[in-house]
Amino acid sequence: MQAGWRIGSLFGIPFFVDSSWFVIVLLFTVANRQSYAEWGQTLSWVTGFAIALLLFASVLLHELGHSLVAQSQGIRVNSITLFLFGGVAAKEFILRVYS
Repeated sequence: MQAGWRIGSLFGIPFFVDSSWFVIVLLFTVANRQSYAEWGQTLSWVTGFAIALLLFASVLLHELGHSLVAQSQGIRVNSITLFLFGGVAAKEFILRVYS
C-alpha cells in the first residue's frame, strides 16, 4: 500500500503526496507571504501559496526526470512520492546475470 494521497500520473508513473509535504507548503506560503506583505494581505497570501506550488512542481519535475531516465534504461518505476524534504522515485531494480 502506498502512503499518501494519489494526485495523478504521467507516463504510467503514479504521483503521491505524503502528508508531511503540507508542512512545507505551509512554511513556504507563510515565509513568502511575509516577503510580499506590502502587496496587501490577500495578494501576499496568494503569492506565497503560488510560490509554494512552484516549489512543488519543480520537485515533481525533478523526480519525473529521474524516473524517465530510469525507464529509458529499462528500469521499472513504481511511483513518485513527495515528502517533507523532497521527493523519491520508487524503482524496481532487476539484477541481470550474464554468463
